[in-house]
Amino acid sequence: AARVIEKLKLDREPEFDPNLRSPGLVERALASVSGLAPIFTPQQGPDKAEIEELRRSATVDLFMRKLTITPILTADLIQVTFASRDPRIAYRVANAVVDTYIELAAEARSSTLQKAVDALQERIAAVRDELRDLPVGTGALNTIERQLEARRTLMQAYIA
Repeated sequence: AARVIEKLKLDREPEFDPNLRSPGLVERALASVSGLAPIFTPQQGPDKAEIEELRRSATVDLFMRKLTITPILTADLIQVTFASRDPRIAYRVANAVVDTYIELAAEARSSTLQKAVDALQERIAAVRDELRDLPVGTGALNTIERQLEARRTLMQAYIA
């Protein structure tokens, strides 16, 4: 959710930031009585970082309440819907959610493959050490090294 909010800059939209909206009746009433009731005014308010974290958390919560992801049981598909006052925002968010899911899945797959390549490279190094002890005339070292190098190259090409 946070990635989509950041990507689309939704925290700058009035729908997600109450400070960007025109004040409603309740906000105007509270503002008019705030000077009359110093008891309700805190002595020391939250710092900027706390305010920003609260704002970010509220934006994510609102985003999640507006987002619906429904599996389609007859296929390996999902339906992504986003409720918004602005149909353009709903369209952009639904598509961004799907795009972000695809990106995250690719990152996870790439990370897993990179771990496999790293493990394979460690194994290649270990096998090379073992093969160095073989008699030079056998030719086994060159053949196995070429095979291992070919596998490493294929794994790296798959990741890219």
